[in-house]
Amino acid sequence: MMFDRRRPFSRHRRSNASRIFFIGAATLAFLVVAVSGFMEYRGTRVVIGEFATARQDSNTIVALNDVLADVLSAETGQRGLMMTGDRKYLGPYRRGVEHIDADLTRVDQLTSQEPDQQARLRVLRSAISSKLAELDQTIRTHDAIGQSAAMAIVASGRGRDDMGNVRRAIDAMRTVEEREREVSRVNADNSSARVLKGVAIGTCLAAVLLLLTFVQFGIASRASQRAREESESANRMKDQFIATVSHELRTPLTAILGWAAILRDDQVDPQTLDEGLATIQLSASVQKKLIEDLLDVSRIQTGKLRLSMRTLDLTDVIRGAIESMRPAADAKSLRITTAIEAGIRISGDPDRLRQIVWNLMTNAVKFTPKSGEIAINVTRADSHVVIEVRDTGDGIDLTFLPHVFQPFRQSDSSRARVHKGLGLGLSIVKYLVEAHGGSVSVWSAGNGMGTTFRVSLPIMPIVHGEMSDETALPIANETGSFPITLPSPHALRGLKIMVVDDHEPTREILSFVLQRSGGEVVSASGAAAAMTLFRAHRPDVIVSDIGMPDEDGLTLLERIRKLPSSAGGETPAIALTAYVRREDSERLLGGGFQAYLTKPVEPVELVHAICEIAAGCGAHHCAPDGTQTDRDVVARTDTQTSDITLQVAP
Repeated sequence: MMFDRRRPFSRHRRSNASRIFFIGAATLAFLVVAVSGFMEYRGTRVVIGEFATARQDSNTIVALNDVLADVLSAETGQRGLMMTGDRKYLGPYRRGVEHIDADLTRVDQLTSQEPDQQARLRVLRSAISSKLAELDQTIRTHDAIGQSAAMAIVASGRGRDDMGNVRRAIDAMRTVEEREREVSRVNADNSSARVLKGVAIGTCLAAVLLLLTFVQFGIASRASQRAREESESANRMKDQFIATVSHELRTPLTAILGWAAILRDDQVDPQTLDEGLATIQLSASVQKKLIEDLLDVSRIQTGKLRLSMRTLDLTDVIRGAIESMRPAADAKSLRITTAIEAGIRISGDPDRLRQIVWNLMTNAVKFTPKSGEIAINVTRADSHVVIEVRDTGDGIDLTFLPHVFQPFRQSDSSRARVHKGLGLGLSIVKYLVEAHGGSVSVWSAGNGMGTTFRVSLPIMPIVHGEMSDETALPIANETGSFPITLPSPHALRGLKIMVVDDHEPTREILSFVLQRSGGEVVSASGAAAAMTLFRAHRPDVIVSDIGMPDEDGLTLLERIRKLPSSAGGETPAIALTAYVRREDSERLLGGGFQAYLTKPVEPVELVHAICEIAAGCGAHHCAPDGTQTDRDVVARTDTQTSDITLQVAP
């Protein structure tokens, strides 16, 4: 037999070739990974630089806002002196003047490398100097000659012109910074895209050369990059969201604090007093509506928004929403026309359906100029009912139409936008319509051409678990335009009520409302004092805050529930809380409370709740208007129009 010497040599040659191939592949893969990593490093450095630039632009915008706030504070102090003659109002004036130089210096430092902005800053400094000189002149004239002479200077319009110059200068600088911040963001996004492209190519080559191991490495790299991008996007959205919410909540708060300070003056005339109180109430209602919208969005995103379905006449819902918006429309001289087909009955949640129509009406009133027209048409279309809300308002840019129903999206999101808000109303409408099995669409021919919203809801048969519509639907007070009424002075006659709250102003206003309604009230600032008062006075009803230091309201009630019935262990109790999650309400009702009210609490709601649980427990039979009643306690869930939840005591 002949020995074939070629086979070992061939195997050895193939082995060497494979080794060389794999070594070469590994070396090439290493080089590819190294080059890819270097490119990613450079790209990341570019992205970091762009983000640093954007952050500097944001800091400049904040500093400009502070400068404007200082000037406004100085003007507010001057106006307070002019209106009241009281020099204590010069406090804001002095603080504003003291802070202006520091804030202008900060703007100067942030824009030191920008010649154009430095030129605009010089214009701003000149405008501010002129404005401060006008303020100082009026104050000195007031002190030297008198209020009439000072008011003559104010009436001349110089101060208004100076303030306009200040605002224009700040807006010019702010516009440049916002544009540069947007450019930096776009550059950062482009750089991130280039980094991704390089990493993807390198990863693919490495995957081919090193098979599954490098494929897994590539997948991990891409996943890490996507996570980083998502994190950056989430951070940007969070910052924008926080800034928007902060602005919308601070705006009415400014009016509340300003009017509260002015109304403390003993010389305020009745007309100014009425105007201030109305503004404070309206501003508080605006804040409450913002919070309710945020809570609705939170419930929607977590899947915890619940509908209370019942069969109802849609006409009642729509007319109720229209009537609640009519004062706002009348204030702008808007003409509302309706064409509502009668007798359309559907299955739905009346409060949420009213919220749909109210949000669409609010949108129409907001974006329709004075003397415009809003038309509401309701018709049948086969097995559906179609609700159309048309207006002759500003219209919607065609490029923005696809984004109308997205939360926190607004066609004009600049700081100088005319129409304020969080941009949540229409996204809530879309969710509520779809939750009812319907659809919503929007159409506009463009800017200035008006807008039409079209809601289609199925006319569904009665389903299991629905409530019948034995009672008419109330008109919801959504606008905050109507005054908050106080209950009858005899509603709580004969009831002893204990109020427990560690916040003294809240405790005082609750006690005042209950005493004014005829109740005998004792109050405590904490759980320990409450137990002492409870044993001494044996109240008929307990109203207790939940979040208190040392011992919360749940622990206090647990101690009371351990007492025998003869010692008041079954005394009905109402919880006051700022927590509105479903698990919080279940915890309160499961902890022995018969009802809970979410803050802020309106007087009629509080008295109504006390009457309900007192009647349910046999302690009292009354109604908030003072009339006697023997109706049972009805279980209710928190809705758009009421934050009160009652449960029959076991």
